[in-house]
Amino acid sequence: MNAIIQAAFARPVAIVFMLIIILFVGLNAWNTIPKEANPDIEIPVAYASVSYSGISPTDAEKLLV
Repeated sequence: MNAIIQAAFARPVAIVFMLIIILFVGLNAWNTIPKEANPDIEIPVAYASVSYSGISPTDAEKLLV
């Protein structure tokens, strides 16, 4: 690890050049990867219907469902 750090300090121009290349590759990837504002994702939904007269919705939820 120390050898990598020493090499980076010995060649600062090469390190800056590599960082600029990484930046441009990242910007190119950002622009070329397709992006969708609203992707088609199906969200699973469960629906339970309970009819029992005389109780509140909260009681039906707690006791029957």
